[in-house]
Amino acid sequence: MLNHQPPTESAYLQFGQNHQPALDAGDYTLTVEQTLTDGANNTATYSRKLSFSVLGERFSLPAPLVHSVFPPANGLGEYNNVLPHIVLQRSTLPWERDAQPDNETAPWLALLVFSPDELTVMPAATNVTDSPTARLEAQIGYSLEVNDLLAGGMTKKPQFAAAQTAWTGLELETGQTKTDRVSVIFVPKKTVLPLLPTLDDLTKLAHVRRGTNERSELVEDERPVILSKRLPQKGGESIVHLVSLENRYGADGRFQFNGAGDDDPIPFISLYTWRFTSLSPKHTFRGLLLHLNQVPIFHVPDSTDLDLDFARQSGIPAKLRMEFAQAGYPLSEGSATTMTDRADREIVLKDYHWLIGNSGAVYDQAGYVQFQLDGLPTTADKAKPEAIIAAIRSRVSNLPSTATVTPLQVRHWWVTDQITNRRYFVRHSAGAVEALQLELDHAPVLRLPDTGHELANRFLHQGYVPLPHYPRQGGKTVSWYRGPLTTSEKKAATLNRNLFDVNTPDELLLYHTDVGTFDLTYAAAWELGRLLALQSKRFSVGLHQWRRTHARATGQAELHEAHLHLPLSGTADAALTAEFPPVLQAWLAQLWTLEGIPYNYLA
Repeated sequence: MLNHQPPTESAYLQFGQNHQPALDAGDYTLTVEQTLTDGANNTATYSRKLSFSVLGERFSLPAPLVHSVFPPANGLGEYNNVLPHIVLQRSTLPWERDAQPDNETAPWLALLVFSPDELTVMPAATNVTDSPTARLEAQIGYSLEVNDLLAGGMTKKPQFAAAQTAWTGLELETGQTKTDRVSVIFVPKKTVLPLLPTLDDLTKLAHVRRGTNERSELVEDERPVILSKRLPQKGGESIVHLVSLENRYGADGRFQFNGAGDDDPIPFISLYTWRFTSLSPKHTFRGLLLHLNQVPIFHVPDSTDLDLDFARQSGIPAKLRMEFAQAGYPLSEGSATTMTDRADREIVLKDYHWLIGNSGAVYDQAGYVQFQLDGLPTTADKAKPEAIIAAIRSRVSNLPSTATVTPLQVRHWWVTDQITNRRYFVRHSAGAVEALQLELDHAPVLRLPDTGHELANRFLHQGYVPLPHYPRQGGKTVSWYRGPLTTSEKKAATLNRNLFDVNTPDELLLYHTDVGTFDLTYAAAWELGRLLALQSKRFSVGLHQWRRTHARATGQAELHEAHLHLPLSGTADAALTAEFPPVLQAWLAQLWTLEGIPYNYLA
């Protein structure tokens, strides 16, 4: 996590409990007094005061002060056994303020890890409707003014008034204004209470790392590390916030809730945030290998005595129950075990082989639901084939025009045991009947988890991710970004304009009127290309020279056209027909293959 360039001498890694600054951030007054006495015992006192301020981060954290985070932002991997942590650049930063007044050992910064459903729109937000934008704003933080955080400031806004109880306010320091922007998250007390570290925890969750040589001399930068006390959830997304705990702990060493109720929102100043997704064990490399082949619970020859007419028998056939019992999976008696779906039609294409369930669910060959059909006039077994095709095409835009619905030669069934909470897929296979146990948490592999919101899922299924967006006009919002290597079933939004006329990235922002959010994809690509061109001195100088040569040649050609009776010397025609310089072509060719593109733009 430190500077990875090898030191000149063999390095050792040292851990320090903290790195106390000489002075904490804040305002100070220095008073000097001198008393003089003459021979007649007359005294006079002279004094001088000097006020000064030690400035330090309080309401925001500039990006250059963050060295690295782990798990990485927007990462996808086996992170459920790793405590999220952040490495900062300035070694004294966590101890420049106090979590408890006059307690210099406890840092004022802490990492809190949440699941998305723990950061939701506040119930008391009377003028905030539940929408994808509102949910994302609740997850990454509300952009407020510092004036809202002063004593009694939250009561001036109805949606934040319920959080005033747990917020005692703060006083401004030199260099801070009431109009400064600050990001604030609100978490119910019952949710955040087990996540908050104690004062003793705070001292153990922060430390400094030092790279030294054999003589204990510093050979690498000294950096502070802050850890979370909570592990990420398995098989889901986690959101991490670096929050300020300045003066939030009282004299008794406890966090000051100030009488807030269990459901009251507790405000926290968020200085930095990122999110990542931790794979469930079955989606790890080992889990994928173990689940490549599904082993049937039983596999018996299809015979006349294995009567699978569920409807006629009004329940699970006795012969089928016996097969489950002999395989070690006895089914619960009575109505606790039911046939929950049946498939008697299918769609077979080059890239798809789907079973159409009577309920309108579309299954793969392993019996797992891929998606649900909407808009059918009746159940799927009674719907016309063209209605089923139309419903599928609304979910899969690239469905071939040759797709047809055909009857199954034999039916497939889904059986659910409500007592044991198990679900089975009973199918015909090569003249036999077999049953597979379905995993209830089956989800698409290597994909962000479902948000449960239709509009948000529409963007996520196209490969978009929500990211903080700071518009040129100020403020903070959430916009969508889609990397060039992202795969999806649907095409991303396209531009309908001449790119040669673009002068600023804002001209390439796309606005989705139906959800009220921006698409940053093309604007980010334009800005990245500009920065990469400026970063390469060879390319920027070569491009400038080529453009200047062409401009001069064009001017000479226009002059010659206006005065054809005069001879024109020079090589204007040759310059106009000259090829694009090979050096510039090579640079653009590397860019075409994404060489040198930062990884976070590709994901």
